[in-house]
Amino acid sequence: MLTRKYYHHIAGLKGISCIFIMIGHFIQIYKNAQSFQLNSPMFDAILSSKFSFLISAEYWLYLFIIISGYLVAKSKINTIKDVVIKSITRFFRFALPILFAYLVIYLIYILLGFHNCETINLFKCDWYQSYYLDQYSIKDVLIGPINVLFLGDCVLNAPYWVLRLMFFTSILIYILKYLYMRFSKKNENICFTLMVIITILSTFVSPVITTCLLGMLISICEDTELVKKSYFVFWFLVITMLLYVASPIYISSIFFGSLIIFAPKVKLINDFLSSKFIGFLEKISWGVYSFHWALMCSAGAIFIIALQSKLSLFTSYILACILVVFITLIVSIIYNYTFERLSSFLLSKIDICVKQIFHKCF
Repeated sequence: MLTRKYYHHIAGLKGISCIFIMIGHFIQIYKNAQSFQLNSPMFDAILSSKFSFLISAEYWLYLFIIISGYLVAKSKINTIKDVVIKSITRFFRFALPILFAYLVIYLIYILLGFHNCETINLFKCDWYQSYYLDQYSIKDVLIGPINVLFLGDCVLNAPYWVLRLMFFTSILIYILKYLYMRFSKKNENICFTLMVIITILSTFVSPVITTCLLGMLISICEDTELVKKSYFVFWFLVITMLLYVASPIYISSIFFGSLIIFAPKVKLINDFLSSKFIGFLEKISWGVYSFHWALMCSAGAIFIIALQSKLSLFTSYILACILVVFITLIVSIIYNYTFERLSSFLLSKIDICVKQIFHKCF
């Protein structure tokens, strides 16, 4: 169970990550454009600088992913039954929010439509203009959770591509946590070493899986107080070196992992992450993550097309991004007070039902 201090600290990081993922995706429209009339020299200089990664959606996505692995590993897993129960409830903890978010996106489609492909007359960006080219129905909403989590088909929301890997890695973490809790009493060092090896080997599969497992390692270190032992430092350095050799992309994961460990120990950072404003961002983080892309492809495209007739293309694009940020925040707040609360209520009932069924059957 997370302590109150660590809950605020992790929640704050989660909220920040989703905001920067949204901003990064909006900036990427310009960055990935094959042609964009009247480019901005200042914007180009920022995007080509050594610090451009700070406004990259991919960079902040790894904070979102490592937090997921960290929180999943906080689950109490003592038996095989716990693994099965947690895996089933984990599915619903992904599926219900996806279902309700898809319903909102479908309403956006019905009310506004997707117009991103129509911007091709103003600029060319395949990355932006190749989404939402089909017709959608309520069937896409209803089967959305299955398609996203099992098939990796994110027809109504491209940013969901990462959720399938996160879901299956969650189940892997439950299994590894059970094995660790069962055998670590005999030789904790060997068990943790094996967990590290599994994490390193996962680099051959996917950086998403590796980052989730890195979050798991941090969680285990906290729970078992390995962070106070000498071989924790040794393994932290080994993981850092090996992940860097595997791909420089893992440096973001290492940094965010360090932030999870050490941010609560720095009062200024911890106070900031525990502030009411950052807490507010965490509450609407799922909505921000879920709706920003659909809104940029609907309202955002409408704004770009409408404003471009009176302003320059670049100015129209910047204003459209700013307007969509505000709309995304409003939609996310409404979603938090409606569907998100409904989802939390249903998940609590599902959790109780699953536990009761297993207690009766086993």
